[in-house]
Amino acid sequence: MKKILVVDDERDIVDTVVFALEREGYECVVAGDGIEALNKCRAEKPDCVIMDVKMPKMDGYKACRLLKFDEQLAHIPVIMLTARAQEQDRATGIETGADEYLIKPFHLADLVKIVRSYVDGREGDRTSQPGPGGPAESVDSQRPPQTVSPGERHQ
Repeated sequence: MKKILVVDDERDIVDTVVFALEREGYECVVAGDGIEALNKCRAEKPDCVIMDVKMPKMDGYKACRLLKFDEQLAHIPVIMLTARAQEQDRATGIETGADEYLIKPFHLADLVKIVRSYVDGREGDRTSQPGPGGPAESVDSQRPPQTVSPGERHQ
């Protein structure tokens, strides 16, 4: 079973993301800040990391940079999942080593598809959000898009 590390200090977002990923058959590990994320990466060796930017102790930009500088962890894909929607925020995320940058609120189907593309090796499934800070379109036409905003819980 593929393992995903979900890093966010907003418990509602963590619970929603974990619920969606576990429903798709992934094992999830959780961290609440950048320092804990780096420690869990070293201990758990996840197949992918989903990380917020604004967190206590160490933000996601710095945690991503440190993860990508560690030779044993640099191969792990990092998906930034954040409310920071400015083009400069996205550029900073990519510069620090993030493989994807997804903006809250987001569609769970989009996140799952992006995770699947990295973890299961479906290169053609990778998508990025159109335009600077624009919302991602639903990539799963079989289900209605489920948008998740900060402070919301899964149903």
